[in-house]
Formats: sequence, C-alpha cells, structure tokens
Amino acid sequence: MYKEFQYFLTSYCTLSLDQDEFWSIIELFIDGEDSEIQHQLQVELTQIIHDEQYKTAQDLIEEFGSRVLSISETKEWILYSLQQLQQEK
Repeated sequence: MYKEFQYFLTSYCTLSLDQDEFWSIIELFIDGEDSEIQHQLQVELTQIIHDEQYKTAQDLIEEFGSRVLSISETKEWILYSLQQLQQEK
C-alpha cells in the first residue's frame, strides 16, 4: 500500500533532517525524481486525502520516515506536499 509514499519517506526523510527541512523535503524529491514517480506519489497522496487515510499515513511516516506527527500535522504535511507536486505540472 502506498508504495511511492513509502519510497519517498525512506529515501528522502532521513533522521538527519531537522523539522524545517522535513517540511521542504518534497522540493528535493521534485528536483531528483522523474515525472512518472512524481505523478505516482501525487496519485497516492490524493488517495490518502480522498479516503481520509491520515492515520495510515501517520503510521507510515513514523515507520518509514522516522517522524512522529499528530494527525493534524500529518494532514497538513500531506496537503502541503501534494500542493507542491501539483505546482510542478
């Protein structure tokens, strides 16, 4: 489930990131990945929002991104990341 989201978290959300960098890490993803992978992440983030799977996203962020966020922080971060991906189109 949410394969590209897990990839994004594992590859880009390293322990060395501080909180400010965590919020802007989507920009590195956009710069470093091809458009198909970006599109797949956008589809998955849209699905999380549509299905209101914020608890699932929160769990994935903790497991694969080594971050503990509240549900509201998770929702805000997902929405922000999706917005950044959509701006690139």
